[in-house]
Amino acid sequence: MRPSEAHKKIKFQIMSILLVSAFSVMACSLWMINTQALDTEQASTQVASILEPTKQLAKKLDKELATKIEQIKQQAAQEAAEQQAAEQAAAAQAAAEAEAAAQQAAAQQAAEQQQAAFQWNESPYSATMYLTENCNQRVEPRVSSASNGILKKGTAVQVVAKTDLNFMKLENGNFISADYLTAQAPVVSNTPSSGSSSAIGSTGYTQLDNLINGIFAQIFTPGMSDADKIKACYNYLIDHTDYARGTPMPGGFGDTSVEGSNNYVASAAYGCLTTGKGSCNRYSAAFIAMMRCLGYQANYIMGQTHYANGSMDDHVWAEVVIGGTPYIFDPQVEDNMRARGEGDGYSRYWKTYSQLAGKYVK
Repeated sequence: MRPSEAHKKIKFQIMSILLVSAFSVMACSLWMINTQALDTEQASTQVASILEPTKQLAKKLDKELATKIEQIKQQAAQEAAEQQAAEQAAAAQAAAEAEAAAQQAAAQQAAEQQQAAFQWNESPYSATMYLTENCNQRVEPRVSSASNGILKKGTAVQVVAKTDLNFMKLENGNFISADYLTAQAPVVSNTPSSGSSSAIGSTGYTQLDNLINGIFAQIFTPGMSDADKIKACYNYLIDHTDYARGTPMPGGFGDTSVEGSNNYVASAAYGCLTTGKGSCNRYSAAFIAMMRCLGYQANYIMGQTHYANGSMDDHVWAEVVIGGTPYIFDPQVEDNMRARGEGDGYSRYWKTYSQLAGKYVK
């Protein structure tokens, strides 16, 4: 019960006592008026007997009032203690939050000072290089810098500058340690099967070479230029392949467990060219195999592509080095665009990364 409610109850009890007393006195007075014959002693006795219950009631109420008052005092003291404890807890919480904020501000200031102190020098350098191991691409040229994602072993990257901290700067603005880069594409799981071939202008696999050379006999004409041959391969692949996920990987090409390895590309290419089905990795593998049979350096690139709705998604495309320049060839996306009537039919054909800026991210 709150103090205000207890006070109201006490006030009501006091008023009750007064009313009972008043009625008792009035009753006594009326009785005395109506009993004039009684002597004084008898009247006094009668009045005392009438007032005795009132006195007893008054004592009882007085005792109850004293108890209630003591309870109210105790309750008020308890509420005051609780209020004081709550205020102390709030003060402690505010102090803790202030200390945490101060520590955060100090840490931020230290980080900003460290950031301002960290500097490096860059010198222009242009080259296509390859990852020798899975490696983080860093925001800054140091191993403690934040990562912007991991590039897989064998991935081709375009280097635009060297730093004085043994890091290479990529065309996307990130940095990779020079210790994980090489000018030669690393061989990953590249032990050919027993039916392999080592001829110039070969995939390295006799079974696949025979298949591709049979296709060349159908689409090439005497006197055709190299550029026309590349376009003929591109068109053949689009015209004879339908998009499908989960197409099988044929055997006979060694260990294909590492995506992007020569064995993997050969198996994926053979499956695509024989079934006429595949997703982006199968389209790309088939085109890469055809380009290798023509004698070009062709790379299997795993990265992300920019969709028309603005999102980025994982994707695989072919990168063919012609005259020292890496070019994008994406027959799978081109196939989709032709089906929708978009572009000129060669929107993803023989394009530099700058021509398709923002659409392909390694």
